[in-house]
Amino acid sequence: MKELSYDISLNNYKLAEYLALYDEHTGVERILFYRLGWHIFFTNSKSFNQYAAFLNSRIRVKNYLLNVPFYILIGAIVILLIVFRHQINWIVFIFALGFISTLLWIRHYLLNRASNNGMQTKEFLAFVDPEKKKANFAYFESLNINDYESAGVLYKQLLKKEDVHVVNSEVDNVLDKTVRLLTLDFIFGSPGAMQELINKLQANSDNKLTKAGIYKVIGKILGASSDNIKSMIEKDLLIIRSTVPSPARIKQLLAVKSIFADANLPLLANEVDKVIKDYQS
Repeated sequence: MKELSYDISLNNYKLAEYLALYDEHTGVERILFYRLGWHIFFTNSKSFNQYAAFLNSRIRVKNYLLNVPFYILIGAIVILLIVFRHQINWIVFIFALGFISTLLWIRHYLLNRASNNGMQTKEFLAFVDPEKKKANFAYFESLNINDYESAGVLYKQLLKKEDVHVVNSEVDNVLDKTVRLLTLDFIFGSPGAMQELINKLQANSDNKLTKAGIYKVIGKILGASSDNIKSMIEKDLLIIRSTVPSPARIKQLLAVKSIFADANLPLLANEVDKVIKDYQS
């Protein structure tokens, strides 16, 4: 699967869900699509309940779209057989019955797939319910949309029907690596300063550094994949510092503020606090 991007409108995301473009992917990839969808809904001032209601409504719409065309086509064939019953021979009649049977089989197959996808969607929404499964929801919100490793942890817990708190060390790692990078980003200055520094290091021919190598080293230090580090530095950090964050992101900003306060760096702590207040105002 190619790398996901936040650059998709709410309507385009809804259309993709209605057309079932995300349904045939693996369970881990589907979780990342859910994370993308929740990000899009949140940035459009929608609640998680509204996002869940949309996902459930698309199941009903898909079932409707699967049923109606088949019934219309089969009904039309039956009507034609009745109207022209005296002008068609038994071979045509048998062929028509076989065609109708094939259509019914295809409809049954597609409905079964849609039903399975619908059940999986409902199971996932129940697993990350922000009211009843707060730890699971916090972990889900902390995911980067291209972080297969962390999404895989959540998917394993979903399959085992066990809450995410049983793997607290992995949860802490996912949250902690974002806090660490975010802390460094504030130290380096304005949003995107870390990426600019990496670009300068890579451009220095004397060092013979590559971005991929730099991201891999940072990933080794933080215990994350280089692709995840790349996505966080080039996209997520800018999003956290420049757009409306989720509650989980605000907790991460508060953790960064606490780090600066403990290090007796009040100016940086105030800078983080200002970002949080701007979001909450």
